[in-house]
Amino acid sequence: MQEEIAGVSPTKTSNSSSEETNVAANGDSEKSYTVPKLTIVDGNSAIERVARLSISELPSEAIEESSDIKSLRRKLPVGKRRRSSAYAVNGSQECLKPIMVKGLESITETLGAAKVVKKRRAKEMKTPLNVEIEYTKSPTIRAMSDLVRYLHNASNEYYWWKNISGRHNLSKNIVIFVPGLQPEDFGLEKEQRFLDNFNELQEKGLVGLDLQPDKKIIFPMQSPGSKTAIYSAYNSFVNVPLSKKQKKDLVDKLSRTKITINELIADIDQLVGRDYPIHEETPNMTALFSEKLKIKNQEDSLKNRWVDTKPFEHDGSHIYGLDCEMCQTERGLVVARVSLVDFQMNVIYDELVIPEAPITDYLTKYSGITKEKLDTATKNIEEVQNDLANIISTDDVLIGHSLSNDLHVLRMRHPKIVDTAIIYDHHGGPPFKPSLKYLASEYLHKTIQEEIGDEGHDSIEDAKTCIELTKLKIMNGPAYGSFLKNESLFKVLSDKGVKSLILNNTVPKSELQNSEFIGTKFCDSDQAVFEGITEHLNEYDLFVGRLRELEFARGYATPKNPISLSATDVLQKLSGHIQKLYETVPEGTIISILSGSGDTKSWMALMNQINTCNPKEARSDLKKELSEEIRKAVEIARDAIIEILIKE
Repeated sequence: MQEEIAGVSPTKTSNSSSEETNVAANGDSEKSYTVPKLTIVDGNSAIERVARLSISELPSEAIEESSDIKSLRRKLPVGKRRRSSAYAVNGSQECLKPIMVKGLESITETLGAAKVVKKRRAKEMKTPLNVEIEYTKSPTIRAMSDLVRYLHNASNEYYWWKNISGRHNLSKNIVIFVPGLQPEDFGLEKEQRFLDNFNELQEKGLVGLDLQPDKKIIFPMQSPGSKTAIYSAYNSFVNVPLSKKQKKDLVDKLSRTKITINELIADIDQLVGRDYPIHEETPNMTALFSEKLKIKNQEDSLKNRWVDTKPFEHDGSHIYGLDCEMCQTERGLVVARVSLVDFQMNVIYDELVIPEAPITDYLTKYSGITKEKLDTATKNIEEVQNDLANIISTDDVLIGHSLSNDLHVLRMRHPKIVDTAIIYDHHGGPPFKPSLKYLASEYLHKTIQEEIGDEGHDSIEDAKTCIELTKLKIMNGPAYGSFLKNESLFKVLSDKGVKSLILNNTVPKSELQNSEFIGTKFCDSDQAVFEGITEHLNEYDLFVGRLRELEFARGYATPKNPISLSATDVLQKLSGHIQKLYETVPEGTIISILSGSGDTKSWMALMNQINTCNPKEARSDLKKELSEEIRKAVEIARDAIIEILIKE
C-alpha cells in the first residue's frame, strides 16, 4: 500500500505511537493509505524511504537550546560523508548524520552571506555622503541631471564623476540656477574664463559665503549649445534623454491613445513660454500669477486698446484657424490683413486693415501686401478687434502657427489655443520650432508660401493649413509629428518615489500639477525661492529653484516689468540666502549652485542684429560675415560654473 501512494504527503495525527495507522483520504472511508513507521533514534525522528532531511526535522529542544550554528552543529554526531542516496533509505542514525551535516553547511553559508550583506549595509549607512569628480573635460549641464538621478537611485550608471559614496545618507538635494554669475564672483580676475582656471577654482568659492562646508566641490561646466548658438541650460537640466527602448515603449503607448482637440490646447506654461498674451480665463493659473496678470493686463490696456474674447452662445463652428499678414513701420510690425476659417475650411472673415502708422516696408515677398492692396482697406484695428470678438467666444478654440505674433499685433487675448508649432516637433528638439512651410511639405505633402513675384504668403492658405495639420494630429494620435526625445526629470524621479518641488517665476506646468510627487511654487523674487525651500523642507526630497535677479541686474535678460537692481546688492543677498539655507538644512544635504551659462550679452546682441536684418535673405550673408565674432561670443556665453556644498 505504501508503494501505491508514493509521493503523497502523510497526514499528521495526534498519535505519537510508532504503530501503523490507516487514515481516510478525501473523506472516502473505503480508500485509505498507511503512514510509514517513524523510527526514534536518540531523540531524532526519521521517515523511512525518505532520501532527504531538512533542519526542521531536528528536535525543537535542540534548536531552542542552540544560540548559533556552531552550537547547533555540536549537538549532532559527525559521521562519514554520504556516498550514495541509498544510505538514506536505512533509518539508522549513522546514515542520517552526513545528510544533516550537509544541510547545516548550506545553512551556514546562507547565514554567513546574510551577515556580510548586513555588515556592508551598516557600513554604507555610516559612510558620509561624498562626491568625487575626475576633471578631464568640462561636463555639460545635462550631466547634472545624470548626477541627480544617480543620487536618488533613478540610475545606477557612472558618468562623469569619479566616485560617489554614502548616497544612502542623502537627505535633501537642492539645485539652484543663478544665471549671471561671472568669474570675478568666484575670486578670478575679470575677463578670465572658468574653463581655464580649474586648479585656481579649487581654492576659491562664491565670494561672500562665510561658511566651512564639510565638502566643497567647484568646477567649470559647459552650457548646452553648438559653435554658433546656446540653448537653455534649465531646459537641458529638467529634460532627460529617453533610451531607445523607452522611446519605443512611449511611441507604442501614445500610438494607441485617442485624442480630441481638447488634448491639443496649449497649457498655461506653454503659452507663457511662447510669449502669448495671457487671457485671464486661462485655466491652471496659480492665485499669485492670476493676481499679477490682472495688473499687467490693465497696464497694457492703458498703453493701447486690448480686447479679451468673451463667453457667449452661438451657432456654427467652435474651432477656427487664424492667420495675419504684417507690415513694418517705424513703431514695429502692424497687422495688415486678418483671415479666419472654420473647421470645415470655410472662410469666415478676411479683411485688410488700415495701418496704425506709416509703412516703412510692406514685406511684400512674405506678406503679399502691396501699397495698392492696402489702400483699399476700409477697417481700422479697433473695428477688426470688435468683429473678431463677436465671432470668437471664450469657449471656442483658435488654431494657428506661432499664433502669439498674430495675437500681439491684433492686441487680443484668448484662452484656448492650438499652436501647430507646439503640437508638432522640430527634428532638432527645443528650443527650435518647425516652420509651417516645412510641416505642410512633410505631413501634408504640399507646397505653401511660394515666393513667386509679389504674391508672397496667403493668410487664408496658412490658416487652412493649420486646420489640416490639427485634424491629422487628432486622427493619428499624440505620437504623430513628435520626436519624443526627452522625459521630464521630475517624472523620472517620481517613478522612484522621489518628491520634487520646482520654484521659479514662470507658471508651473499643468502636467506636473496633478502629481502627488511633484510640487510647483511661483516665486516672484529670489528671496521667495529660498523661503519656499525652507518652508517645504520636510515635504520634499529634491528642490530646483531658478533665480533671475542677477541676470536682470547684469543685462543678461530683460524683465517684462522694468526693475532697478544692483549686481553688488544682488550678490550680497545671494550669499546671505545660501548661508542661511546651509545652516538650516539637515545633515546629508547637497546644495548645488549653477550659473547655467556665461556672459550672454555679446551673443544676444549679435543675434538681435541678425534677426532684425531685412530683407530676410540678407540674414544668412550677415551671419557668415559675423561668424568669427559669433564663435567667440558663444565660447564666452557657454562658459559656466557649478559649486556643490555638502553638509555631512
